[in-house]
Amino acid sequence: MLGERLRTIRKSNNLTQKYVAEILQMPRSTYNSYEQGVADPNVDTLIKLAKILNVSVDTLVGNETTYSKEKRELLEIINKLSDIECRKLYNYAEGIIMNRQVETRKNILKLHLEEEN
Repeated sequence: MLGERLRTIRKSNNLTQKYVAEILQMPRSTYNSYEQGVADPNVDTLIKLAKILNVSVDTLVGNETTYSKEKRELLEIINKLSDIECRKLYNYAEGIIMNRQVETRKNILKLHLEEEN
């Protein structure tokens, strides 16, 4: 569901509901209702959320068709690795996540600048 994806992606970017709501210029309770599945954001809000969270709108709404296939293939590869190789892969993945968080912060700043102009 959209709410679960929003929550998971937001947390993976180390963002709070309050912070995302502030960026969207809405009450935290409104944003929370999206994560709870009580309400759905409009298209404009979905686009802003995708920018803030550094993902595609398709990812937010669950339309990615290759994600589960890629994840399965990655798990098959991981099962063939030694413990040391798994640690190296883990460290590499952590670097990817850190880079995504930096890109998320850049997107938030860019969104702020666009709204000021």
